[in-house]
Amino acid sequence: KVVADESKETLLARLDSKLLTVLIDRDLAQAPDALARFRPELKDARRLIFRYQPSHSRVGELLDAVRAAGLAIVDVTTEEADLEDVFLRLTGSHAGEAADREAAGR
Repeated sequence: KVVADESKETLLARLDSKLLTVLIDRDLAQAPDALARFRPELKDARRLIFRYQPSHSRVGELLDAVRAAGLAIVDVTTEEADLEDVFLRLTGSHAGEAADREAAGR
């Protein structure tokens, strides 16, 4: 069954999800309160992870907030969804529905 027939760019835009990892210059016990609206995750003492939607937030806004919180940025990396992520999202829900229908038929 075809669940999507769209361009690669359109499929990737469906997820609207990116991950930004910011390496800072000092150890933290917790993410600063000034960053709470971005819901960062402290991966280790020096790495803040931000999961964000590019349609709602810009990476520059996140980096500006990190600097405004008094943290110096040493390095950044980003990750975004790929076609495998889209495939799993699209087929995962359909696979679950098929399994439910199969179980109900038994």
